[in-house]
Amino acid sequence: MDAKVTDHAVPRQGVTVVIPVHNRAEMIRRTVADILRQTRLPEALVLVDNASTDNTAQTLHDLAAECRAAGLPATVLTEPVPGACAARNRGLQEVDTEWVMFFDSDDFMAPGHVAAAMDEAAAHPGADIIGWDVYYTRSGQTSVHRYAARNLQYHSLMNGAMATQRYMVRTAVARAAGGWDNNVKIWNDIEFGARLLRQTSAVVYRRGTPMVTVNVHPQSITGANYSSRAEAFGASLQAMARTLGPRRRPWILLKAMILAGELNREGSELGARYRREILGTAGSAYIRALLRFAYSYRRRGLRGIARILRPLMPR
Repeated sequence: MDAKVTDHAVPRQGVTVVIPVHNRAEMIRRTVADILRQTRLPEALVLVDNASTDNTAQTLHDLAAECRAAGLPATVLTEPVPGACAARNRGLQEVDTEWVMFFDSDDFMAPGHVAAAMDEAAAHPGADIIGWDVYYTRSGQTSVHRYAARNLQYHSLMNGAMATQRYMVRTAVARAAGGWDNNVKIWNDIEFGARLLRQTSAVVYRRGTPMVTVNVHPQSITGANYSSRAEAFGASLQAMARTLGPRRRPWILLKAMILAGELNREGSELGARYRREILGTAGSAYIRALLRFAYSYRRRGLRGIARILRPLMPR
């Protein structure tokens, strides 16, 4: 990890929203507008310009001025090291509130989102993480992605239950987990989520209508396909394996096999190669059988295999 954090001995109550921004001068306007429409404003907003080469920096300063005029303290920071992780860590350094909510520059939040998160935190004073369901929009289609009330570590790995926009965390817990690892270029929210969940089990699921919309588009960090960034996905899986340890190795193999199925479905020869390599290290015949089924299922474009296999996977 490369997080450098500042020690704030007595954090203020409330939540700070941290948003990294790279070359999204127009997209960030909508996201900041959503924050200003909140029925309860956050205590602070931190915008981090992450090595932008367009007019994003000036846009952020203009938006911060609008926020301050509306009563929302807003700070603009600069992080020259490329990568959302580095930018989030830079933002985390400045947070002096009890809670931090990381958000992305191309996603949206309904007006009651901050209030609902803080109400849940007030109702559960022992909680360290407040999580919620989100809407996902992709190619004009919208679906609900559920948070996981149980087996959260598994569902975070397989289904992104700890994706950036799906929770609020105590600032002290985020720092104790080590911050974001900028060496993990993709699925870094899953890797960070795994470390958060090793740090604490005090997680509360806020039920109800989703108030966040994750906007998936070709310029999203994960990209439009798997084949173009297969090596980065593989490196991320290795980082997650180190975080979760040998006991959870079958989970990592399942995640890798789902990736192999995706690659095969996209027509990449890497899919079949990864399948052979994964099966060659799987160990028991039982695990190999589950992995073969997962590969066959996913290469046909079917979804939900991780949930189907959850009762059969080692805990």
